[in-house]
Amino acid sequence: MYNVSKPTLYADMKTGKLSYAVDDRKKRKINVAELDRLYEKRETEEGSFTSESVQPATFRTESNVALKKEIETIRESLATSQNREIQLLNNQIEQLQNQVENLTGSLNKALDVTALLEDKREGQGTKEAQTDAKLELLEKQISKLEVQNQRLLKREEEREKRVQMLKKEAKGKNKSFLKKLFRF
Repeated sequence: MYNVSKPTLYADMKTGKLSYAVDDRKKRKINVAELDRLYEKRETEEGSFTSESVQPATFRTESNVALKKEIETIRESLATSQNREIQLLNNQIEQLQNQVENLTGSLNKALDVTALLEDKREGQGTKEAQTDAKLELLEKQISKLEVQNQRLLKREEEREKRVQMLKKEAKGKNKSFLKKLFRF
């Protein structure tokens, strides 16, 4: 009756577009009304319908509309979370830069104070030794802070790379999800 290929029928049955009943011998039975619902017949030259002129009907169901709305909601949510993550990372970068500036300023002040406190009088060798020891401690602290700063900068770079990867993955997932959903 209808010029529809078996693979098309099975695909429509699998996706739920075409409903069917299973008889006691485990064979699928399709109601003619279901075929009429999904496939249109073409009119021939004489004005009658033939099975050769059957074309799949385009249709929109409530579930398709709901799925499109859900996809749009997911996209908006993803964009919002990505923007939030980017903003957080930018805030962290700004905080780290401020911390580096503050540490540099503290180091310069400490060096200035150390230079002012040097005692040039005779017999002050012990004080100079103490000052040198304190200066070495300050230099060690500064080097530790510099190492810590480098680590923080590396972490920030890694976070930025992760954000970029998340964006790429999100684009890829959206495409593959749409492909699966609408079978492009």
